[in-house]
Amino acid sequence: MIDDHTLEVLEFPRVLALAARYTASPAGAEWVLALSPAHDLETAVRRLDLTGELRRLMASPDGFPVTDVPEASGAISRLEAAGVLLEASELVNLARLASLARRVRERLQGAGPDFPLAGAMGKDLVAAPEFEAAVEKTFSPHGDVLDSASPALRQIRSRLREHRNQIVAGLEALARTGSGEERTVTVRGDRY
Repeated sequence: MIDDHTLEVLEFPRVLALAARYTASPAGAEWVLALSPAHDLETAVRRLDLTGELRRLMASPDGFPVTDVPEASGAISRLEAAGVLLEASELVNLARLASLARRVRERLQGAGPDFPLAGAMGKDLVAAPEFEAAVEKTFSPHGDVLDSASPALRQIRSRLREHRNQIVAGLEALARTGSGEERTVTVRGDRY
């Protein structure tokens, strides 16, 4: 093992800090900053080969799907405990992360025989298309519950809109009675 003094002399922390600036997420930067040098030639060569494969994939015409990695580390760490409830925005970010993992897996596994290390790495990624679809059906990208979350919710919201329209129409009719002027009803939040 290389001691800390040697790593400092070699400016290894500085190299890691430079590399961390090119990651796609804070979690990726943390991972890079926690790297340590390989202790044997075989590991070092394998890491370099994998890096070369991934660079070639990124430079290829098909590119690589990692562009916007959502921050979900807090939600993921909280999921280790039983009975945890997540906020809608956390579920949306987890679904985005699951979508990204699926696309990365497909890209790595479909890369072909020239990318054996990258292809093997893709096998560890789990696809969760049912989870992605359920979250997309239930929440907007901003975490708002959509009418499509359930038939009952769609029906309730539809009735609420109808009632609100009837109230506004009734208030406008009331405002017009007795005066010759055209008056409108202003709705601010839930107040008329």
